[in-house]
Amino acid sequence: MFDPVKWILRLFYYYSRLLGVINFEIDVRTGRARITRLASIYAIIINGLIFSVLVFQSSSYLIAVIWLNASLLYEYIFVITHAIRIICVMATLLNRWYHRSRLINVINVFRLLACRKPQVTRMWQRRIIIKFISLVFSELAQVSISFTILGTYPSLSFAIMTCMMYTLTTVTDLIGSHYYFVMLNAHSHYILVNQEIEAILSNIHSLESENRRAAFMSKCCSLADQLDDVARQQSKLQALVESITHIFDIQGVCISVIFYFSTIGAIYFTFATFILNKGVVWTAAFIMWYLLTMGSFYADAVITIDNFYIVLDVHADMVRLLEQFSTIAPGLDERLEEVIETFQLQLRRNPLKIRLMHCYNVERSELIAMASSIIMNSVVLIQYELKNLNK
Repeated sequence: MFDPVKWILRLFYYYSRLLGVINFEIDVRTGRARITRLASIYAIIINGLIFSVLVFQSSSYLIAVIWLNASLLYEYIFVITHAIRIICVMATLLNRWYHRSRLINVINVFRLLACRKPQVTRMWQRRIIIKFISLVFSELAQVSISFTILGTYPSLSFAIMTCMMYTLTTVTDLIGSHYYFVMLNAHSHYILVNQEIEAILSNIHSLESENRRAAFMSKCCSLADQLDDVARQQSKLQALVESITHIFDIQGVCISVIFYFSTIGAIYFTFATFILNKGVVWTAAFIMWYLLTMGSFYADAVITIDNFYIVLDVHADMVRLLEQFSTIAPGLDERLEEVIETFQLQLRRNPLKIRLMHCYNVERSELIAMASSIIMNSVVLIQYELKNLNK
């Protein structure tokens, strides 16, 4: 039977292998990751080609074709954004080699967790399909915007720049997708842990109506064992999330920086070309196309960013569930009370935080601060344009 989720994941895997973003091998039947000589050699060759093209070709053509011939500020912003993408892609590919063993270990651990709880594979299906659709449209949008900016330059240079832009866009999107899939896996396992805690909480409440002493003690011991097992699962799962964050921290920072500068560039491009009527003729067809491309780009960005917060939200739900144990009437078995207190203390002493490169925590307040900074810098650019226009 055709499974669209397996087809999408395999497509991402083979596409990542083709572009050298994954430098190891994954058995598509079992999901087991391992280092092989063939995969390593191929990734080294492809990474070397990408490095040489991005460094030498981009530097020469960006400077000779665009920078020296640029007449509008948004063209300079495009060059800067393109250079940032190059730096981020190179840093990410190097980071993949540095953390290769850790990433393989994380993938294999999640594979074992999925084997023990196969229902988790059904929980992420909808989000994977949504991510795939948004990513395809976003990639087309970014490439098409590049066509618009580069379309006024010579054909040979345009062809070379188009290939480089497509490679950069694809590699960047694949890098973000890998982080998305791993965190989505962690989110699904967190949901299962919360469901187990809810079931234990419900069973503990049912003990209030248990009058037989022997049955009461037996159920308390059983629930204590279950909750102790859940606490160990949560500890391992949180350690995995922290390991994922450490492995992908450079990727997370790079995605944030690319989104930041791309958004500023898009706002200024819209103002300069639409309000001031510079460089692009805004016909009805072009407006519809532009809205569609920008909408798809930001839809994919929102889906990716939201994936950070859903993990933090489901962890916060776990903390609130454990707080409900405090409302249980006293008189439980000593060991069960001890397990409850130990679990609560475990979460208080080691709260889940997603911190990228020791630069900032992934929190909604930080996202609001980034949005404010984007608006402020966009206003500065617009004021600069208006000032020059008045002259």
